[in-house]
Amino acid sequence: MPLKYKIFKVLITFFILIAIGSLGFFILKFRYINTAVLKNQRPSFKPPEKEDKVSNKDYNAAASLSARGLTKPLRDFHAIYYGNYGKDVLLADYILSKLGYLPLNCVIKEKHKKIKFIWKWKYKNIPVEIKSKWKPGYFNALIKSAVMNFQYEQRLIVTGVINKSLWKILIKDYLKKSGINYWGIYYTIVNKNFPETISIWRNGNIIFTSLANTGITEAPTNDGVFPIYLKFFTTNMSGTTPWKTKYDDTDIPFVNYFNGGEALHGFPRGIYGVNQSMGCVELPIIDSYAVWKKLSYGSLIIVKKYIGEKPVYNKKLRPKKFHLKLKLKQLKQISRKFKLLYVEHGYAYNGVPLAYIRLFYSKRNKVNGKTIKNKTILTTDINYASNIDFISIGRGRKLRNKLIFFSDTKSLKGIFDRSVYYFMLNNPGNIQRVLTVRHKNEGILSNIAVNGNKIWFILYSYKHGKLKDYLEENTFSFINGKIRAHPVRKTKLNFYSSYLTFDSHGNLWMSGLMPSGGNAVNYIKMLGAKSIKANEINRRRIKTIYSFKGHFYGTMPFLVENDGSIFILKHSYYDNDFLNDLIEIRKNAKNNLSILNISNFKGLIGNFTGNNHGNIFFIKNYLKHGIFQKDLYEISAGKTTNKVHKIFSFYGNSNGVVNNILLVNK
Repeated sequence: MPLKYKIFKVLITFFILIAIGSLGFFILKFRYINTAVLKNQRPSFKPPEKEDKVSNKDYNAAASLSARGLTKPLRDFHAIYYGNYGKDVLLADYILSKLGYLPLNCVIKEKHKKIKFIWKWKYKNIPVEIKSKWKPGYFNALIKSAVMNFQYEQRLIVTGVINKSLWKILIKDYLKKSGINYWGIYYTIVNKNFPETISIWRNGNIIFTSLANTGITEAPTNDGVFPIYLKFFTTNMSGTTPWKTKYDDTDIPFVNYFNGGEALHGFPRGIYGVNQSMGCVELPIIDSYAVWKKLSYGSLIIVKKYIGEKPVYNKKLRPKKFHLKLKLKQLKQISRKFKLLYVEHGYAYNGVPLAYIRLFYSKRNKVNGKTIKNKTILTTDINYASNIDFISIGRGRKLRNKLIFFSDTKSLKGIFDRSVYYFMLNNPGNIQRVLTVRHKNEGILSNIAVNGNKIWFILYSYKHGKLKDYLEENTFSFINGKIRAHPVRKTKLNFYSSYLTFDSHGNLWMSGLMPSGGNAVNYIKMLGAKSIKANEINRRRIKTIYSFKGHFYGTMPFLVENDGSIFILKHSYYDNDFLNDLIEIRKNAKNNLSILNISNFKGLIGNFTGNNHGNIFFIKNYLKHGIFQKDLYEISAGKTTNKVHKIFSFYGNSNGVVNNILLVNK
């Protein structure tokens, strides 16, 4: 073989080996960084200090540019941390404000050889809790938040401490105008007034609002301002409850630790807006995923104090028995066969959160001819009964019975045990399990709809740094007097659904949201009965009926009437108040949609229920003298307009909140 071919072969082999080695290095590096990103933690390696080192003269020049009289050699810069104060902290304040990590502008003025720092807030609506923390030259939670955020963005170890190496990077970035915060400043405001919410503040605007759950009275979420110091995509949580029972939950999703063991995370509950956690701030799964993506290390969590009245759970102030305010004129509006199931989330006397499935029913009375009774069907863990639905079975008036289904998001042995249960209305004590989903990071979350012998629900899956949404269908049948369900098909959705229901024509309706830019697009979608009967569900056949943009994340309850009109409960949050707009959407002769705003309410409202005559019922919750009052409203259907009137008010001995209602005699 000629010599030139041998040399050519050696060179080719050499370049191939270099390419393979480089590829292996980048693969390992990508895997290392990707693993950290999945846990939402920056890699622990430090960026290499390249040849562009900055001399002491440059550092002195930087200090001179920033604070004039604060010039000193680099060796004299000491580590500063939470609780320190002095000129070094003042210099750090100035540099961090210039890099965009503080919501402040600073101008240095010199007069008679004296230096004066003039600070001014960048935005008008800075939270009061943030303003109270600010004091120039003092290393407090606000400065620690900025330092942690800077370290996170620069891929450094997040410590919240400015040491000599961080001084180098800070001053170098200030000189070269690099390392500027282009993402903006994020604060999360946790409001513990009923209904409890969180709001994300970014650069002067509220970009996100959601219902939330804070700690119970025996284990409250601490008030104050705290930076996020640790983030996980999923993690395990364990501890002891105030009543000395242990809990151990695995794979808690989208966790942001901010104060010791207190964290902002997703957790499946039957209701949100009421304090019921062990000290953490719980969010719906979809909402917690959006929060986890928006917030980073150092983002401040502001837990606000109670402003209004608090719910009370002691024996003296709580009502001892069920109380119902009802007038004779209002009784005439209720059918003789009035039967209304509702789910109430409350507390026992020792502070243990519980859920109750209760039944309103009308009964003849010798005096007034009619009266309303209340009966408790089920008392169980608070995670139960997150949604209820029913079908009628049997033939004839005497044989006809109601089969009630409800979902469960209880945690058993560290695994979220998502199940669907049922009982017959004439035998509520015999509760049977229909189906259970036992997959890691998957579960039924407050979404079931029953039609014929089929149960539909939404199944969330959070894996590999992403949240996915599936629509699953199960068929059920009676075997030896018990119901057994079998999965039929599962379809991946390209949106997040939070509410399901069927109309009288067999069409499946869904509400949910999709993040779009800085807003959430809330929507109502429909899957036709013909598409449901097909062998496979085509996602393109799911039509968007109505949508609007906003910053409120969460369930948008709705109800579809026989004439095709849709009633929607649109949530909003304004001036520290939770608002509900009752909207009706109708189709005219030309199939154009007309949107009518029927009424608006303050307080927490769950879902709707209705009868075959077009009347719609819902329950409004509000606090009065520490007791959760419940008002039952009816919307009377009309040809052109709808009238909203209150039927009666009530409260129970559990001092709870009603989230789901179901009229079982249509």
